[in-house]
Formats: sequence, C-alpha cells, structure tokens
Amino acid sequence: MGAATSTPSIPLIRSLFLKVMAAARTSSASIVGDVIATQRLHLLHELRNLERLRRDPTHDVVVKLLLAAAARHVTADLSFLDDTEAALIGDSGAALASLHAPARADASREGDVPGRLRFPGRGEEAA
Repeated sequence: MGAATSTPSIPLIRSLFLKVMAAARTSSASIVGDVIATQRLHLLHELRNLERLRRDPTHDVVVKLLLAAAARHVTADLSFLDDTEAALIGDSGAALASLHAPARADASREGDVPGRLRFPGRGEEAA
C-alpha cells in the first residue's frame, strides 16, 4: 500500500473507544461533544484518504479490496460516534448524569476499599 496510506490501526481504534468513554465519565456534554467532533473529523479525513487511494488506478484489485475493508471499518467507527452522540448528549445530558449516580447501598461492605473491584466467589480484588 505504500507510505501514503493512513489506515487506522488497532491501537487507534481502541484509543477512539477509550477517548469517548473517558469523556463520558466527566459527565460534561461539552467535553463529550468536543471529543466526538474531533474524532469524527479525524475519521472523515481517514475515509477521504482511503477512498482517494482506492480510486488510484495503479493499485491492483487486492489492494483496492483491502482499502475498501479499511474504509468500512472507518465507517463503522463513524456509526459508533453517531450512536454515542445520540445516547450520551442527545437527551440533554440525562444519560451522562446517570453515569455518576450514587453507588448502591450494598457496595460499601465492611472490608471494602474504595477504588477496588470485588470478584464475588473468587476471593480476589483488582486495583
């Protein structure tokens, strides 16, 4: 494909999800909106590059198929952003506010340490 290709890698895709989820944990519709807009702009740029490369007549059919597959992955990421935007800020921030709802009453048992996850039945904790 050459140095001109700019397809998203697995770490970038994970990064997309992590950035959006980290923004959601702030409970700020403004921050979530900014992160989604920035990521959408980046993905649209990637999609444009992939489509331009796909139309390049010097690439063989296999390369064009790989570029088409990469474009579909970017399109799926754009759909994820659309879904996230609708779910988190399409309701005037109600879903974001629910992310920081008070903890359940049974979450504070004797011996529990704040910030620790419990795995019932296993006797294990995670940091």
